[in-house]
Amino acid sequence: MNVKAVVTPTANLMNVVKVITIGKPQTVGYHSYVSALFEGGEEPEIEVSEEDDLEILYTSGTTGRPKGALFDHKRIFNVGISVTINMGLRPHERILNVAPIFHSA
Repeated sequence: MNVKAVVTPTANLMNVVKVITIGKPQTVGYHSYVSALFEGGEEPEIEVSEEDDLEILYTSGTTGRPKGALFDHKRIFNVGISVTINMGLRPHERILNVAPIFHSA
């Protein structure tokens, strides 16, 4: 499966190989997430740096206009390590972190 995600407003859309949507695609040429899961194929060979953006968390705009805050791989990894240490988790244990879907992208 050859999938490329676009998360920045300055991204060049000409480089996008496949667009995957949640639910039934409303645009010709787009693919549903479920169908992408079952297509098979090899994992994409991409390099990811710890400085690459991973997630956008949206603020509510309580002190100004709402905006997206970018979080990179290193920050999210460090949060995971911190949670693991503070909760005393062991390798065989798992946790489920549930947050409203409208808070992140």
